[in-house]
This record gives sequence, structure tokens and C-alpha cells, in this order.
Amino acid sequence: MTSNVRGSRWLDRVTSKQAIAATCVVGLVCIGASFLTPWIASHPGTAPVWLGEWIESALLGLGTTILLVAPIEFVASRLQQRVDDVEEATTGALRTTFEDLDTRVEGLKDLSDLSDRVDERLASERADKKELFESIATDAPTMETLSAAIEAALRSNLIDAAGVRVTAGPEISERFRFEWNTKLVVTLESADGKPIKSWAHESMDLVALFTDAARCLEPLNVWGKPDPAYALTRLSETLLFALKHPLARPTVEYIPTQWAITSTYLVAPSHAYTIRHDRTDRRWMETHVKQKPWIDHDSFDEASAIALGLFPLAEDQHKYHF
Repeated sequence: MTSNVRGSRWLDRVTSKQAIAATCVVGLVCIGASFLTPWIASHPGTAPVWLGEWIESALLGLGTTILLVAPIEFVASRLQQRVDDVEEATTGALRTTFEDLDTRVEGLKDLSDLSDRVDERLASERADKKELFESIATDAPTMETLSAAIEAALRSNLIDAAGVRVTAGPEISERFRFEWNTKLVVTLESADGKPIKSWAHESMDLVALFTDAARCLEPLNVWGKPDPAYALTRLSETLLFALKHPLARPTVEYIPTQWAITSTYLVAPSHAYTIRHDRTDRRWMETHVKQKPWIDHDSFDEASAIALGLFPLAEDQHKYHF
């Protein structure tokens, strides 16, 4: 359609130029004829003198008028041509701009759709992990469920590569450590991380695991025994806590309801508060943190004691005075 418009305008311009040229020729012919009229009238048998003078005057006036109007029309034609050129250039520029805008809008829509799809996939994966971690605390968990949950948590960097720990029972300080190294390995260990016994996933089911763990504690004169429901519930809570709080990752142990231990920090993620295990004034920090109005003292005291057992003070930390 654009080419048709351009062709029409070009034809109009050519026709206009030809018309102006023809008009100028007509004007010149009229003026030239006016000069011939007296000569024709002077011959016998021609029109009366007064008629010849009138014709001369009419031809001269007509030719002069034509020659005066033609330049004006020519100028007007050129101005119209410039206006048409500007209109055409402006229309083309606007068309190009709108086409670019349409392209960009489509690109933004594509990017927005891509972002939405990525968000949907991440949300779906997070929901799947949440469901898997919650299933650990159901009425009938299995070693397969436990194994899948620990592997998923490790691959998502939710737990430490050396495993995640939970209290084995409400009345004992021993812990179960769950780690993944091509297969699930469960280790019963003391509060300060000294191993007592380990079991591989292929070797037994959950009933055999907790039964054997209870036998291992009998010679140690431990008051109480491992509680499967308690331990698995704590494991579920720990994985869900790590899923919810990036600051608590990778989690070594979660001490409800506020603190968690990682290989680097003692952390209260809901308050974005961390204490490095290797900071020189670590002992002083324990006194300082207890002055916080939001502190959960029971959670912090237990977390601090466990962290000191897993990550003992270095010599310079023992010498620090405050």
C-alpha cells in the first residue's frame, strides 16, 4: 500500500509539472498572438480596427495573467511536494517506531512468560520438597522416604555435607546424624559429635534401626532410649526450617524454636542474627546475645552448648578477655 501511495504522489507531481509547463506555453502563445493582431487587422478585408484592438488587448491580458499565475502555481506545487515528502518521512518514521515498540512489547511478554514459568517451576519444586519433608513425620514413614528426603535436602544445599543431626529422644542427649553419600547413612553419636554406631539404608528398616540404637545405649547407662516418633518429627521440622530460612543453610542442627547451627554460624534466621564459631570474642557474644529482647533463652542456651561441643573454642578464643 505504501508503494501505491508513493507511485500516486509521483504521478501527481509529474502531471502537475506538465500542466504548469503547458500553461506557460499557452500564456506565451497568447502574448505572441497579441502582437500579431494589429498586423492582421491592417490588411484589407479583415475585422474592424476596434475589434482587432479588443482581441489584442484580450490576448495580452490573458497571456500575462497565465504567466503570472503559472509561477505561483509552480511554487505552490513545490511547497506541496515538500509537505508530502515530510509527511511521508514522518509516517515512515512513526511506522518504524511503532513496529519497534510492538517488537519490544512482544519481547517483554516473552520474557515475562519465561519468568512466570521459571517461578512456577521453582514453586512446584519447593512444594514437592515440603510435602516430602512433611511425610517423614507421618504415621508410616519408611527408609525409602527418609532416604529420598535426605538426598533432596543435600542436593538443595539445605543440610551440611557431613549430615544433619536431631535429638534421638526427649530424655537423652544423644543424636542421630543423617547423611547422604551415594546412600543414606544414619549414625548414632554423642551430643559433641562422637560416633557410637552407623547403619546403612540397605542393611535394615526403621524398626531394626531404632531397636539396634536402643541396644547400643544400654551399656552406656543412658537414662531413656531413642524415640522414633520424636526423632523423625524433629528431622521433619529441621528440614522444613532449612527450606524456609536460607540463612540457616546448610543446617547441621536445628534447636527449636529459634536457633540453628551451621558449620560456620550459630544463627537465628528470623532475626537475621549470626555468630561465627571462629570469632575471637565468641564467649563474650553469649553474654551479649542474652541481652537481646527477642532472645529465646532455652533455644539459645542449648544451641550454644551444642555448638561449643561440635566446634570447640580455639586457644585465642580461650584467652580473650572482656
